[in-house]
Amino acid sequence: MKLEMIGALQVYDRKTKKHRAQDWKLSAGVVWKDDTSAYYASFIKKRYNLELVHPLRGTHITIVNDKYRDSSNAEVRRLIDELEGEQIRFEIDTDVRTDGNHWWMKVTSPEAHMIRHMLGFDPNPYFPFHLTIGYAKENEKDQAKYIQRQILRYEADLS
Repeated sequence: MKLEMIGALQVYDRKTKKHRAQDWKLSAGVVWKDDTSAYYASFIKKRYNLELVHPLRGTHITIVNDKYRDSSNAEVRRLIDELEGEQIRFEIDTDVRTDGNHWWMKVTSPEAHMIRHMLGFDPNPYFPFHLTIGYAKENEKDQAKYIQRQILRYEADLS
């Protein structure tokens, strides 16, 4: 199943101490006011008894998390500032995925690819667009890996 949604572009680099210290990096994403991440985390808790640590920024999709010293900083800054607050359409694939630690859902957004291209970045980021549901607590990482192995085993049995 896919969810069609709309959120606003927000620049992160001025939001936290970490980002203010990383002046070489540009971080921006799509945010919206709901608890999609917590909602899906509750299903993981119910199904697998695995409580996830929620994303620091809440429900969001990272669009840009790139080094931008190599490009024209002033132009990139001007463009991203102009785009901040713009409404971005995206689609969430509700098939939850895990690497045994992090849990997420795939996201598609032609508008997000276009924004990356406008800013001079590769339209396809290293980590594809996704909505992070959360990650396993340190003391539950072994359990999370076990769950991943069982999911993969189940999926293999289906094919």
